[in-house]
Amino acid sequence: MFYAMYDKDGSLTDGNIGQLVQAIKIYVGEDERRAYEKRLQDEGQQFVKAETGGVLPPEKWMVSNDALHRRPRMRPIAQAAIVKAGSPIVILCIPKAAKITVTNGMTVIWPQFTLDGDELQFPSADYPCTYSVLIQKWPYMDRKITVQTVANL
Repeated sequence: MFYAMYDKDGSLTDGNIGQLVQAIKIYVGEDERRAYEKRLQDEGQQFVKAETGGVLPPEKWMVSNDALHRRPRMRPIAQAAIVKAGSPIVILCIPKAAKITVTNGMTVIWPQFTLDGDELQFPSADYPCTYSVLIQKWPYMDRKITVQTVANL
């Protein structure tokens, strides 16, 4: 049986109600399973259980209506995956109030900030490089968009 402990009220995960905080797959008999569930309840853990083939990755799953559900995918897109160096980079269809981090290789260009609209536009450097834009918005799965700049198109 797969057990997913989750944040029922958002107090553990910065407001992300339903985010998995711990998960375990146990292979035991009925008596041991009941004892494990009692222990979880005695400890005040919020959990759901499901028959699964293994442990489910918490970055792809959440709890809603007392059941496990796949986290939805957001659909932001880059206006272009390759742009001329020095041209603006534009990302469209971002969920409002998403958290954005922009990097260039291992260098953080803009540390995490909250976007107030649904579009991000920023200038690229005058030399070829690759930018990564990490977009985070609960309950969506995180999305990373990569845009490459080149000398000549």
